Amino acid sequence: MTVGAAEVFEKAKQYLQKNYPDLESFTMPYCSLYEGIYEKKRYYRVQISYKLKGDSYNRSAILQANSETGEIEMFKDGFTWTYWT
Repeated sequence: MTVGAAEVFEKAKQYLQKNYPDLESFTMPYCSLYEGIYEKKRYYRVQISYKLKGDSYNRSAILQANSETGEIEMFKDGFTWTYWT
């Protein structure tokens, strides 16, 4: 069974709150479900934007979430969505 984007949003938010205690704000402008070519597994690829307390700019990151549980399996900080092909 596949979880929805809302569950992935909550898992991403929890992940950021746990790993960045000074998190000020968080948005998820892009979330897409895809199927891996080699693994034959389905994943969510998500672009997130977040701001830490004291920062004057937003940071961006990309994460991958399990489509069945919503759990975060990969987190790449400092990337923009344009790097995905």
